[in-house]
Amino acid sequence: MRVLWVSGVPGVGKTSIGMALARRLDAVFIDIPEYVGRTGIASGYDPSTGSLLVEPSKLARKLGETFREGRRYVLSSHIVVDLHIRGTRCIVLRLHPLRLYRRLLRRRYPKSKIAENLEAEFLGVCYLEAVQALGPRRVSQLDVTGLTPAKAVSRCIRLLAGDGGDRVDWQSQLRGRELGRLLSIMAVGRLSKVF
Repeated sequence: MRVLWVSGVPGVGKTSIGMALARRLDAVFIDIPEYVGRTGIASGYDPSTGSLLVEPSKLARKLGETFREGRRYVLSSHIVVDLHIRGTRCIVLRLHPLRLYRRLLRRRYPKSKIAENLEAEFLGVCYLEAVQALGPRRVSQLDVTGLTPAKAVSRCIRLLAGDGGDRVDWQSQLRGRELGRLLSIMAVGRLSKVF
């Protein structure tokens, strides 16, 4: 592995797990949103999400200029870009949507942003986009629900060594009250954006 993307929606633990993983792999850690801001490659700002926008090709080019031969890199981001570098892998961190809801509430995210991120986690958007960028053989899912950061890092190491990832499908796993509560939270969040 030369480049490892650690992806997932906000609140799943990308930064803390990615940093610990980089230490364990003796790799350079790059938080992509911070990197985009620091290098000035943002193409705009989306006030509805509070995010900098970046063209994937521009990000890939800038990272290519940053990377040094013989080094490993762990990149943390909700988006994944194919850098056309041999040995690129991606682990998409997944978290039970109701646990994610509590984390985002503690971070004081607006209701509309919470709803958007819960919807993305519920539907597996980050996983699908990573597969679209890199192909299914280079992307694994890891359900971090109930895992400490140390255990999550150990699982990531095993995934990189060839262990299979988790099959995460919240649409078929959530039932009854849990599903009703999640859908209610998402609906209220969406309505708060309208009114």
